Amino acid sequence: MEIILYYIMKSGLLLLSFLLLMFIIGVFSYLVIRVFKQDNKIKLLVYGLFLGLKDIDVVKIGVVVIKTFLIFYATFIIDRNLLIICLLMIIFASIIYIILSPKSALYEILFTLMQVGVLYFIYIIANYSIEVEDTVLITLMGLSLKGFVMIFAIYFFLRNINNIVEYRSEKEFSRIRKETDNAKQ
Repeated sequence: MEIILYYIMKSGLLLLSFLLLMFIIGVFSYLVIRVFKQDNKIKLLVYGLFLGLKDIDVVKIGVVVIKTFLIFYATFIIDRNLLIICLLMIIFASIIYIILSPKSALYEILFTLMQVGVLYFIYIIANYSIEVEDTVLITLMGLSLKGFVMIFAIYFFLRNINNIVEYRSEKEFSRIRKETDNAKQ
């Protein structure tokens, strides 16, 4: 129990940065909704993305946001135990997402394993540069991998959000089509 409390205390930066991220997302969402005008299509599309979300869709979006945040956080961790905790949380978030949307299970497993592998490799490179030798090549390789992980995390975040919205749109479209067909008969 003492070990768990020790790592909770040590991961205070994770909790603080997560709260800061949630605050920034909340302020951004508030500003988007406040400045909403119907004649501006981009604002309408952003606002319309979150209209009519079911509870399961909100949970899926929450899991995707948390997983993306953990990937960004794990990119800069140099403590082995914190990295393992973060990687386990990423895997757990992926398992939850797979349970909620089993259609994309294969992609989720593949991309999560790839992200976890690259994050662990970044950790190995960072520790190598600290403990053995810090050369320009090692630093550039670490920075390149960090950039790759961040770009890939953003892509995967947007892909998952798109999948959630498309799935909801397909179900809504088929429901409307059935109602229209029943009304014609």
